Amino acid sequence: MLENYDVLRYYSFRQAHTPAVAEDGTLYFVSDISGKPEIWFIPREHAFPVQLTFLDGYVSAIKPWAKGLVFQFDPDGSEEHRLMCVGGGGDLSSLSGEPKKGVIYRLGGASANMLSYASNKRSAPFFDSYVSIGGREELVFEYDGTTQPHGFSADGRLLLVSVSITNLDNDVYVVDLERRVSKKLFEHSDEALTVEPTWGPDGLVYTCTNMGDEFMQPVVFDPSTGRMSWLSRESWDAEHIAVSDEGLIAYTRNKEGYSELHIMDSTRKEVFSKGFEGTVSELVFAPGVLYFTYSGWDTNTNIHALDLPSFSVRRVTNASRGYLGTVIKPSLEAYESYDGLRIPMFVYTPARGGDGATQPYPVIAYVHGGPESQKRVDYDGQIQFFLSQGYAVITPNVRGSTGYGKSYTHLDDVRRRLDSVKDLAWLVKWIEADPRFDETRVCVMGRSYGGYMVLAALAFYPELWRCGVEAVGIANLETFLRNTSVWRRKLREAEYGSLEKDLDFLRKASPLNQAHRIRAPLLIQHGSNDPRVPLSESKAIVERIRAQGGTAELVVFEDEGHMIQNIQNRLKWATTLRDFLKKYL
Repeated sequence: MLENYDVLRYYSFRQAHTPAVAEDGTLYFVSDISGKPEIWFIPREHAFPVQLTFLDGYVSAIKPWAKGLVFQFDPDGSEEHRLMCVGGGGDLSSLSGEPKKGVIYRLGGASANMLSYASNKRSAPFFDSYVSIGGREELVFEYDGTTQPHGFSADGRLLLVSVSITNLDNDVYVVDLERRVSKKLFEHSDEALTVEPTWGPDGLVYTCTNMGDEFMQPVVFDPSTGRMSWLSRESWDAEHIAVSDEGLIAYTRNKEGYSELHIMDSTRKEVFSKGFEGTVSELVFAPGVLYFTYSGWDTNTNIHALDLPSFSVRRVTNASRGYLGTVIKPSLEAYESYDGLRIPMFVYTPARGGDGATQPYPVIAYVHGGPESQKRVDYDGQIQFFLSQGYAVITPNVRGSTGYGKSYTHLDDVRRRLDSVKDLAWLVKWIEADPRFDETRVCVMGRSYGGYMVLAALAFYPELWRCGVEAVGIANLETFLRNTSVWRRKLREAEYGSLEKDLDFLRKASPLNQAHRIRAPLLIQHGSNDPRVPLSESKAIVERIRAQGGTAELVVFEDEGHMIQNIQNRLKWATTLRDFLKKYL
């Protein structure tokens, strides 16, 4: 009966995030306390949270609104989001009408009786921006590409809309809803990513951008002139920003995977700064408080509060961590790759050898997805479980990762794709020279784009790996681009290469075409409803490996998409993974 107890307690961690504050001060949030993401709130009369929605699916992106809370709802992991509203009594209503196959809604801003959102209902590949005013829908920004609306100005006349050029380059427009005209917030000749644009009480726009800079910086724009001013400037990315009704400015910086939180007063003078041993996100001001989401190396994802003006930090929600024993803290280290490039990584080693193992430890090299992403310091119950079993875990931020400047992020673009895979081979060289680790027992693991990296590492450097584990990974870059959601193809081709210009390289870099070289046993997980990486990618590589006499296992969840969101599915996958590692690593 207790044979799976360790799996249960390590993988049963819950999360609380996406804070939203109603006019009466009630804090709403999204949590999977019940087993799936639902809306919860903390009533004034007692501290125990109350569940507000009871849906057979997944809730995200909640916003306070005149009629209650508006939110995105995904019934089956397909990411075909609908817009719904829940009132204070828990009554539900649909704002997006009867669902139609392939039609997606993405929530923007909400204010009084106004609501903004994007949808591809005009044409599947294109997301236009809409507003609903008093229940009357209006198309306010039509574009043959991907747009995303944000918040309204204080008088409700102006709306901010982002237009994606690539995943790392976008424009921001100011839409005048009365005059039905729009103009760019600013012009830029370089690649510039601008995130979380928000109106301040002074009528200016606050955001984070890397326009004219190697790194993301917190800035303020005057929409009438396009003039930009830096709020601060450092050689680390600013990531999140929020402005209070009183003019307080909060923003975060990512310093080598650790977050810093900064507060400026209305004169733009810094009045508070704090470093965290983890990751801070989702900044939301309310009267007298700044709510934010935090996950640390020993603290699972929960909502915290910075009380104003005392600047004291407290934890607000208490979603369970599951496992309550000792948590292993990672060390920030680095190694040199084949060309001398410094590759940062977080290294976890078992506290006492796990279940009796002694050094040198077998190693799990865990590769993040994206690729425009970064492995951060946050709580990861899966990693802590691996450590308890006697495995060391290393999470490299290979070239192409974000967080280290524009130049680093572009080092794996298109025909340099395999350079990042070579970084993994040089990681094994580093492991060979470190007496803590057993270089003959290294497993490469990852999900999404990290899954591609796993397959590529096994195919192009087959002699280095004892086994491999991947989830929702790309096996064939050509078929991935042909079969992924139509609206994603253009954005992904900027990173991977186009079917018209780079087909020869896409085929060369595809693990499926090199599957005959894979020697290591492989375990794969995929969701049937995945809109990003089709299930056919995993089926193809498994079939090819098996046909050549290799070992490949595939676990499919019929009710999941790109992520595992159901707790029971997470536990089933964890037991399968545990048994696979025991057998092969």
